Amino acid sequence: NKTHLSIDLLALEANYKMIKSKVHSDVQVIGVVKANAYGSDAIVVARKLIDLGVKHLAVAYTEEGVALREDYINLPILVFYPQIENFKTLIDHDLTPSIYSFKALAAFKDVVNKAGSTAFPVHIKINTGMNRLGFEIGELQELSDRLEDKVLKVHSVFSHFAASGTPAHRDFTRYQIDRFQQAVDHFKQNFSSEILFHLSNSSGILNYPEAAYNAVRAGI
Repeated sequence: NKTHLSIDLLALEANYKMIKSKVHSDVQVIGVVKANAYGSDAIVVARKLIDLGVKHLAVAYTEEGVALREDYINLPILVFYPQIENFKTLIDHDLTPSIYSFKALAAFKDVVNKAGSTAFPVHIKINTGMNRLGFEIGELQELSDRLEDKVLKVHSVFSHFAASGTPAHRDFTRYQIDRFQQAVDHFKQNFSSEILFHLSNSSGILNYPEAAYNAVRAGI
């Protein structure tokens, strides 16, 4: 027997509308279509989300963003885990990287400068407790100082919940929200541009509506 996968776009639409109902109308929903839209079809899902009003998409790796670009999807696309060796490809396809360390920051600025670009948009990743990648709260002032040259433009500041779907970890999730708020306050004080702040993943949207800020990431 052949295996058959059906993608129910009406179910996707219902889920999207439910997510929208959980957040204020001003909150942007970033459509996460990494891993081929969680094992379905990134192109089909992305196009449906765009039809529904999504203004930003997100993927894990540069090549996933390139595939969307090659199918004429031209929304801003966040790349969560860009590899330094792919930075030039990322710029060539107008993809927006997550910058998660001073090493990545210096390397990306170098590539942007060589490309003759200025104010290239980036997403700044903050570590609030998941402890994979991201700048620490104590590094924010140095980070701001290194962004003063305007080679890069802060498009968004974000972090990842570690266990927003687990009731037993509510205290830790609230600790993460508090730490992210420190980062939000810092960027609002030090940058004049309109910045997207996003912390909530799918379970975060449902369980912590107070942490919606002005953008959320809906995926699986």
